[in-house]
Amino acid sequence: MARYGWDDVSIVVDKSDGGTTQEMKAYIQTINGLDVEAILEDMTVMGSAWEASEYVGLKRGSPIVITGPYDDTATVGPDVVFGVTGITGFPALASSPGVGPRPPPSSHAPEVPQNPAKGALTHYEATLVPTSTITEA
Repeated sequence: MARYGWDDVSIVVDKSDGGTTQEMKAYIQTINGLDVEAILEDMTVMGSAWEASEYVGLKRGSPIVITGPYDDTATVGPDVVFGVTGITGFPALASSPGVGPRPPPSSHAPEVPQNPAKGALTHYEATLVPTSTITEA
């Protein structure tokens, strides 16, 4: 079984200009896991001792939270790539095969807050919301 580490991960984003991709790992310090959730409906009836749920036939991906040092470089920094205009895609999470689920070809960053702190550099946090199918690597 192959094992992968932090240096094997590559974050490539399809920028909001509709086709140009941008490697973002120079601007990323943390990224949460990507979870796939089956949507269930509560079907528990009165008098039941146990909760009952049924799968409704839909799945969704959890939001992807990326953080790192803020950089407002005009064409490649996170301010531009994850900025208010959002992104049109998030096509690749891992450059090595077998690293797990890949985000869908369409995600959006509804907000990208900057987090200044006394005695530290300003960081950003981009929350990407998957808007289509997630596939396995």
